[in-house]
Amino acid sequence: MKKTRRSVVTMKVAAVIAPDGESVSSLVGGPVIRIRDTNSGEEREVRNPAISAASHRRIAALQAILGQGAETVVNPPGTFCAHSYQLARNHTVKFWDVPEGTSWTKLWRDHPVVPENLSVEISEDHLASGHQHHHH
Repeated sequence: MKKTRRSVVTMKVAAVIAPDGESVSSLVGGPVIRIRDTNSGEEREVRNPAISAASHRRIAALQAILGQGAETVVNPPGTFCAHSYQLARNHTVKFWDVPEGTSWTKLWRDHPVVPENLSVEISEDHLASGHQHHHH
């Protein structure tokens, strides 16, 4: 019944963690990126480069996430802007949509297995606005 193109079920899920060390945040909303390997349950943290980046901060965070081999990003509202969203789509990142203020610990307690119906698109109103990039 399960049609999956990838034979491997291991998946790395990344989230930016807010300064409180617990809440899932937007790409620019916290000092660390936490990555969980869903196969082993191992978690590790890397510094979020967006914190010190002067510009293209969401892109910097996303590149760090991609560099860690994560395929899925936990996506509270405003996580991505149009520009970083485009980059994520180019890398076939999946988006795990969660409400604002979601707790990382609770997320995994409620979903020991990553939901199969992860989004591959983000609706316009879920993207961060306020800095529209126009690249033509």
